Amino acid sequence: AGSVFVAFLVGLQQTAHAIVNWRSNRQVRRKEKVDVLHRDGTHALMSKRTMEAISLFEKALAIDPNRVDSLLWLGNIYRSERNFSEAIRLHQHAHRVDDRNIEILLELGTDLECAKRYEEALQAFDKILKIESDNLMALIRKRDLNIRLERWSEALEIQHRLLKASLPAQEKRAEAELLVGCMYEVGRQL
Repeated sequence: AGSVFVAFLVGLQQTAHAIVNWRSNRQVRRKEKVDVLHRDGTHALMSKRTMEAISLFEKALAIDPNRVDSLLWLGNIYRSERNFSEAIRLHQHAHRVDDRNIEILLELGTDLECAKRYEEALQAFDKILKIESDNLMALIRKRDLNIRLERWSEALEIQHRLLKASLPAQEKRAEAELLVGCMYEVGRQL
C-alpha cells in the first residue's frame, strides 16, 4: 500500500511538472512568434511595404494585444497615412498598458495635435512633464501648441524654463529671440 501511494504521488508530481513545462513552452513559442511577426513588420516598414507591415503588426497584436512596441509602430503607420483616429486608439491602448512610457505619450500627443485636438495634446504633454519635469521635447511641443492657441502667458512661462535648460549656444540664442517674441505678445495682449 505504501509503494502504491508513493508511486501515485510521484506520478501526480510528474504530471503536474509536465503540465507546467507544457504551458511555459507554449508561452515561449507564442512570444517567439510575436517577436518574429514584429521584426518582419519592422523590416517591411523599412522597405516601404506599408500594407504588409500593417498586416504583420496586426497579426502580432492578435496574438499579444498588449505588446507596446507593435502598438507604437502600427499607430505611427496609421498617423503617417493620416488615419488619426486609429493612431490615437492604438497609442491610447499602449498608454493603458504602460502609463509611464514617455515615448508613448509623445506619440499620442503628436496624434492628437495632428487631429487638431489641441487640449488633449496639451494634457498628454502635461503627463510627460509630471513623469519627467525637465523633458525638453515635451516642453517645446507644449510651448508650440500654446503659441498656436495664442496662449502667450503659458508659452512665456515655458520659454523661461527652456532658457534655463542646458542648450547649445546657437539654440539658446534662438530660444532667447523667441522669448522676446513671447514677451511682446503677452504685452500686446495686456
